[in-house]
Amino acid sequence: MSKTKIEWCDETWNPITGCTPISDGCKNCYAAKMANRLKNNPKTQKKYRNGFEVTFHRNELNREFKGKGKRIFVCSMGDIFHADVNPLWIDYIIEKIRMTPQHTFLMLTKRTCIMSRYFEIIKAPKNLWLGVTIENQASTIRLTEFADIPAPVKFISIEPMLEPITIKDHKTISAIDWVICGAETGPKARQMKPHWAYSLQEECKNLKIPFFFKKFSKGETKGEDMNREFPKQKDK
Repeated sequence: MSKTKIEWCDETWNPITGCTPISDGCKNCYAAKMANRLKNNPKTQKKYRNGFEVTFHRNELNREFKGKGKRIFVCSMGDIFHADVNPLWIDYIIEKIRMTPQHTFLMLTKRTCIMSRYFEIIKAPKNLWLGVTIENQASTIRLTEFADIPAPVKFISIEPMLEPITIKDHKTISAIDWVICGAETGPKARQMKPHWAYSLQEECKNLKIPFFFKKFSKGETKGEDMNREFPKQKDK
């Protein structure tokens, strides 16, 4: 596992890396840029020899998870539900998670149709939280496929937030337990207006959904008055 600057988790674990663009949120993908840098780093070039092509790292299944009570982001360097991912790879990862109940694991995807089909067959472990990434109002359609998946915690990651987004009127919003929000980062980052995030935080407050804010765009206010809340897990 790796220490991380991702504020809502403690560590990352990448048994699968790689992805391909699927929507506007992928335009400045941090993971793709990082994978190409790691490919040229002598310390990491063996793992990232394929750059950002979808790759299964079987040796990661032997990873030791030290301590207890950590939030571990699974596949921060790819999309575990990409079409090129063999479902058997996911089976191995799910079994590893099931055998490590002292930690909480989190998965994120933009491909909620594949995630939904997978969990129609395989039951999500009690220590696995499932999330969907959305970046604009049009992409909230992903919530429809996501809502019926049984999981202890289901969450939305709105990062990068590319325009004002409202979730309060979505017919499946009652299935959501947590919302994460943040601006795009990097030298070509698209600007997020602060009032977009404030409006979303107010929606979450009214919906009684915990809201975790990461950061505004460079040059904007630091956001000290924004919430950094976590959900309470409940069996579903």
